Amino acid sequence: VGTAPPGGGASKEVTFSVVNPEPQLIALSPLSVLAGTGSTELEVTGSSFVQGAKIVFGMTDLATTFVSSSELKGTIPSGLLSTSGSIPVTVVNPGPGGGTSTSISFTVSNPSAAIQNINPSAAFVGSAAFEMTVNGGGFVNGSAVVFNGTALPTTFQSATTLKAQVPASSLTAAGDFQITVQNPPPGGGLSAPVVFRVQYPAPSASSLSPSTVAAGSGPTTVTVTGVGFFVTSQITFDNAPAATTFVDSTHVKATLSAAQLASATTIAVRVVNPAPGGGTSSGVPFTVANGVPTVSSFNPSSVVAGSPD
Repeated sequence: VGTAPPGGGASKEVTFSVVNPEPQLIALSPLSVLAGTGSTELEVTGSSFVQGAKIVFGMTDLATTFVSSSELKGTIPSGLLSTSGSIPVTVVNPGPGGGTSTSISFTVSNPSAAIQNINPSAAFVGSAAFEMTVNGGGFVNGSAVVFNGTALPTTFQSATTLKAQVPASSLTAAGDFQITVQNPPPGGGLSAPVVFRVQYPAPSASSLSPSTVAAGSGPTTVTVTGVGFFVTSQITFDNAPAATTFVDSTHVKATLSAAQLASATTIAVRVVNPAPGGGTSSGVPFTVANGVPTVSSFNPSSVVAGSPD
């Protein structure tokens, strides 16, 4: 009769694990979108993707579709694309094993701004500070209205409207000045310009001092009183320009020559402001009057009654 060998038996169990690999991320498509874009499908390519792999957008797991070990697809909701920035994208393979891939940056870019119109589009030289409304498109929180190269304090109203504070210091000289909108990076950039005009008002002359002299007088300085006068304002006598002295915003003066006062006449005195804007005031009459005659003596001063003619 045979006998069983002594001892023997089964060894202790040792677990052999089949684990998921660590994913490798190679590319994203698209790699960027404009801020405000609606929900966007993201295609991820790489290697070692497995069923259950997730695309992670920043800190958010996207609804992910497994296409193959080298391709995944996911949808980025519009809420994650509302503001600009650089967002890391990774792929996570589930356990056992698995892990997280290195990241690739996905860029949400600011759009380019465009100006349709500005209101107001002009102001007078020397005006006080005011608020400008800029209408257009592609505006974002952080857009800045730029006046002739200087960024103004700007309030974001909507993607189509900005408000900017224009200081009085920007309105001291006449000219055409560029207004642009600067959107910050990423993306962004400077819009095409529109023109804001700082111009002279039309002057108004109301009175003269003196307003009359006798014919034959010597050179006489005439002061014009009115409004809207500037250093560049000029007095004209019967439309002939005269050397003009600026006194203040309501007074300018110029000199009538002896030749202009040689005989009785009426001279139209006007004030002219240059372009841009500007214009000519209505005329105020300056009178060159004939003098009042004076009798000092006569000859003869008496005759005898009954004398002939």
